[in-house]
Formats: sequence, structure tokens, C-alpha cells
Amino acid sequence: QARKYDVIIDDVSEADLDNIGELLGYQRLQACERPMPFPFHGCIYGSSAARMFVSLPVKPSEHGAELVVNFLYDTASPHSFLRRDTFCALFPLVNPPRGVGMVWVHDICIWVSESHGHFENVDLLGQDFFIRGQLTVATDYRSNAFAIS
Repeated sequence: QARKYDVIIDDVSEADLDNIGELLGYQRLQACERPMPFPFHGCIYGSSAARMFVSLPVKPSEHGAELVVNFLYDTASPHSFLRRDTFCALFPLVNPPRGVGMVWVHDICIWVSESHGHFENVDLLGQDFFIRGQLTVATDYRSNAFAIS
């Protein structure tokens, strides 16, 4: 019974992630060559299960190189998670990655764990980011968009 509610996460394919990257204007794991504009704008993706995705700059330390991560915003998750390949891109010297680390998302420092199980195919942004940053999310379902400020 509970498995049917996980479809919203485990049906996101690599092709979907490419499409989401195009919609957001940033391909996942590309180098962040210029500051990303704040507030951040995301898209609501999917015809039958609306999922909220947003591109955010992520770095492994306060002064590290930033990469773009296209996160699925999960309003029900208290914590944030990174795909294994995202984890390896951010922490290339840790082989194999420990599965947990501290990163800077925008200018907010949070702990992340490696994605696993039914959501291992997405980078998942949880409530920890919004609480630590005291951020607001405004959703506009008419235009399939949302903003983080």
C-alpha cells in the first residue's frame, strides 16, 4: 500500500532529469560559472504527479567550487539527500564516499546523506535547507512554477 505513494519519486528517469535541466536552464552537475540569481525559481514537472524541481549552487565547503544541483523539493522530508554521482562530484577525493557530508547550498550550510532506496535517482532537498535559511516558498500552479526567497 505505501509503495504506491513512492511513485512520485522513483518514476523520475535520467531523461526526465535532462528535461528538467532544460526547463530550469541548468544541467545537473555543471560548473557554476556565475552567481545564480536569488530568489531562486523552480518548475513544477510532470503531468500526473506534480514534482517541484529547482537548480541550486552547491559546494563542499564555504570556499569550494560550486556545482549546479537540480533538486527535487520534498516538503515531507526533514533532511536533504544527494545522488551517489552528485556526492562523488562534490567530494572526489573521498573514495568511496562516506555517504554523509556537509555542503553549502547557496549560502546555507546543511548536512546531506547519500540518496538511497526508492529515491536514489534524485537529489532531494528537504526542510532542513528552508529552516536553516529561514526561507519562503511561493507556488504558482497556474504557471507550473515556484520561487524560493
